[in-house]
Order: sequence, then structure tokens, then C-alpha cells
Amino acid sequence: MNRFNAIDFYKCICASLVVMIHTQYPYKDYILPITTIAVPSFFCISGFFAWNSLQKVDRIKRIFNLLLWTLGIYYLKTVIVTLIYSNSLYIPSIKDIVDFILYNDVVFANHLWYIASYLYVLLIVFFLGKRCLNTIYLLIFSAIVHWLTFSEGLHEHFYRNAILQGLPYFSTGCLLRFFYDKGWILRINGISSILLCAIIVVVIYSPPPILTKTSLFSFFYHDIIRLLSVVFIFIYVIKRDSMSENLFSKIGKDYSLYIYVFHPLPMVVVQVIINKLDGTFGYIISLLNPFIIITLCIVVVKFFKNRKLIPF
Repeated sequence: MNRFNAIDFYKCICASLVVMIHTQYPYKDYILPITTIAVPSFFCISGFFAWNSLQKVDRIKRIFNLLLWTLGIYYLKTVIVTLIYSNSLYIPSIKDIVDFILYNDVVFANHLWYIASYLYVLLIVFFLGKRCLNTIYLLIFSAIVHWLTFSEGLHEHFYRNAILQGLPYFSTGCLLRFFYDKGWILRINGISSILLCAIIVVVIYSPPPILTKTSLFSFFYHDIIRLLSVVFIFIYVIKRDSMSENLFSKIGKDYSLYIYVFHPLPMVVVQVIINKLDGTFGYIISLLNPFIIITLCIVVVKFFKNRKLIPF
């Protein structure tokens, strides 16, 4: 299958949305509801491309190596910072280790939960193959488990674990790839998908009170809205399969993963600089904060990649 430039373009958007989740800028309250589609979309994209090779060992090895390297980088960063500010050596507690193994929670680099969760997903589908991807049943089961999880007041860890978020969205991507291979996706009107997405966005910002009157109902409602958003947007993206390569699709292809992994490092530095700036100039820099961080990630990663200093 030829390269999907439209999907690469979308990966660039999703990586940018992840940066916007973690950075500070004046219009964040308006962007934040939309950013919730970013990580689920990454799972969906992965499922789309993995459908015909679910039991591929090389993919598992690559993600495992990526996880080890990124854990090492952020642990080293945490150790250095701890030594500088408290003159002590940082060592994760037993609870931290257990939380990482069970819930993908990386205490010293919270955003890496996605990499760990993705590894869980790949291991699950490696052992079960397409038998585990009777997607409709899986999604219904996951939705019910999700509902029951929140009704018991359990921690967010349970929600974002591979079973409750990673596998359902990965499976959704697999299902969309199945439909695409059958030629069914291409029959869907692309404009209709965008109109449905627009309606969903309106509902996100102004949900009907009857759907959010209890916290349990609110969680379940927002999850359904997020799922529909990811599906309709991704259908629209798939239908743009004739898009030619451009700057943003190239960034998505070559740098989206690195932006996701490395953005917290320049984020800290840029935020310190912004905090020291006053007046109009400081405000303008704060407006551009997410894009400055993305640009820094690309420039630094390109520098290290050209010298073969990045092993993944």
C-alpha cells in the first residue's frame, strides 16, 4: 500500500495536540476539549496499519526498545534534576514500579504511559491475533467495563490502561482498515463525515444537561463522543488518500513520534523563559509557546538523527 500522506498530515496534527495538552498558552481552555482525540487517534492509526500484520514480532521489539530508551532518558533527566535541587539520588519506589507494570504510569515521565500501553496492545494482539478483534463486541465490552470502573470510583489508571483505551481504539483502526480494504470506506461521503464532526464538536462544548447530570453519565457520554469524533475524522482522513506530500505530512511521517516523546524537555526551558518575559513580547511568545516547542523538537531531533545519535 502506498504511503498515506493524509494520515501523516493527521499524525502531525495529533502530535501538536499532545503538545498543547501539556504546555501553557492563553487560549488553552478553548483547545483542550479537542486535544482529547490525539492519543486515541494514534492508537487508531496504529491499528489501521497493523491490521494485516498483527502478529509481527519486529513491531513489538521496536516499541519495547523505544520504551526502554525513553524510560532511560527521562530517568536520567530526573536523577540529574534531583541531584541539583535536593542533592539526593532519585530511586523509584516499589509502588512506582507496580503502577508502571499494571497501569502504564511512569511517575517521572507521565506522558510515556502511551508507549507502555501500546506495547501491551501489541502483546495482546500478538498472542490472540485477529480472534481478539471481533471489534464490535470488544468495544461494547470495553464501554461496559469503563462504565462500571467509574461507577466504583476507581483511579484514572484503569481507564487509560491498554484494556480500556488502547485496545478499543486500536481495534477501531483495525476495523476501519478492514472496511477500507473492502472498499466500503471510499463510498462514504467525506463532507458528511466533516459535518458530523462539527456537530460532535458543538456537543462537546455544549453538552445537553440531561447527558451530564451525573459524573458517571458524564464520563460515559464524553467517551462515546470521543470515539465518534475519532472515527469520523479518521474516515475523512482516509478518504484523502490522494494527498501529495507536504511540509506537515513530512513532519508527521518523520517527527510525530519524536515530538510526542521529547516535547516535555524543551517545554520546561521555554516556560521558564516565558515566565521571565513581560509585556507584549512575553504575551506573543506565550501565544506561540506550543509551536516553539514543536519547532525545537524537530530541529534538535534532526540534528541528532543526522549524526545517528538517536537509536530509535
